[in-house]
Amino acid sequence: MIGLAPVNMRPRMEEALDCIVPLLRGEAVTKKTDWFELNNARLSVGCYSRPTMEIAVASIRSPAGVAAAGRHGASVLVLSGVDDEALRHQVANWKIYEETCAKHGHKADRGRWSFAIQMHLAETREQAFRDVAYGLEKWIGYSNDIVPAPNPVPRGLPNPAQWVVDNQRAVIGTPDDAVREIERMLEITGGFGGFLVFAQDWANWGATKRSLELIAEEVRPRINGSNWLRQASYDRNAPIQEANRAAARAGVTDAMERFQKGRG
Repeated sequence: MIGLAPVNMRPRMEEALDCIVPLLRGEAVTKKTDWFELNNARLSVGCYSRPTMEIAVASIRSPAGVAAAGRHGASVLVLSGVDDEALRHQVANWKIYEETCAKHGHKADRGRWSFAIQMHLAETREQAFRDVAYGLEKWIGYSNDIVPAPNPVPRGLPNPAQWVVDNQRAVIGTPDDAVREIERMLEITGGFGGFLVFAQDWANWGATKRSLELIAEEVRPRINGSNWLRQASYDRNAPIQEANRAAARAGVTDAMERFQKGRG
């Protein structure tokens, strides 16, 4: 549509990054390629964040993305599948990223390694499956007819939501399901910094908002361990609550007795 052959996309991304990154750092850039030319180019407005705003390079399957990110010390955003096999492939790509970072004087930080996930949550799995009946079939058609990625979800499945879950193509279910799948990803990869949710319009807007709320309220705190101290305190005290109540009653009784003695 725009006259750019896929075979040229990755080389051009690398050429563009060679200019974009120094420009964002406030440097002057002179570069001539077969598709653009810069002559002592410089930004007139710099980045508020130092040394630059965060830069992330997409990584799908080939090592081009992680190699480009490693050369510039950029973050890595994985847009491929999250099944076990795909994750193991991304582990190999991460090793390439680490090697490239070291070669160019950058530190490979797993906190800057993120994954995009297809996810829809509801209070029950049954509700989540009903929600995605709104748009999942249309998305499957789009994936087969338009998206160039291989191995799209097959058409005509009796239960497409169950198929994508069983084949680790997406998380459709409850917050517990989401936590389990993210923990699986963390175990296989050895750890990463964050995840993003694809906006695929599988569910209507009301159900989509509720899914995002559940991710924020129930999934994120459990993955980040935000509530572990409070939970540990609860788990410690709940089994000994009767003893705690007895101690509290004893304290009240002692205070009353001392007050009475003080009155003379």
